[in-house]
Amino acid sequence: MNLRGGDLADTDDLVIFRKHYDFTLYFYPVIDNFPKREKFAMCTKLKNKLYRIMDLIIDANETQGSKIRFLDRIDDELKKLKVQIRLAKDMHYLSIRKHKIVVKKIDEIGRLLGGWIKSCKNKK
Repeated sequence: MNLRGGDLADTDDLVIFRKHYDFTLYFYPVIDNFPKREKFAMCTKLKNKLYRIMDLIIDANETQGSKIRFLDRIDDELKKLKVQIRLAKDMHYLSIRKHKIVVKKIDEIGRLLGGWIKSCKNKK
C-alpha cells in the first residue's frame, strides 16, 4: 500500500500504522450499521476521527523535528474516540461484544503509541 508514490514506505512499516489501518478497515462496516439517523452526526464524527488519527501517525513519522507534539495529539484523539465509542455502546448502536473488541483494538494502538512516546522521550 503505497499512498504517495514512495513517501509512505516507512510509514507502512510502522506497526502502529498497520494496526490503526486494520482497525479502520474493521470498524468502518461497524459504523455503517449504525442507525441512518446517525449518518451525518455520530458516523461522520467517528470516521473523521479515524482519518485524523491516521493522518497524525503519518505526520509524526515523517516529521524531522519533535514527534512528541504529534504523538500527544494522537493520544488525545484516541481518548476522544474511546468516549465516542462508549457513547455508541450506551445508545445501543454497538453491542457489548463488538464494544469489547473495538476497545481492545484501540487499547493495543494506545500501548503502541505509549511505546513510541517513551522511545522519543528517551532519545532526548
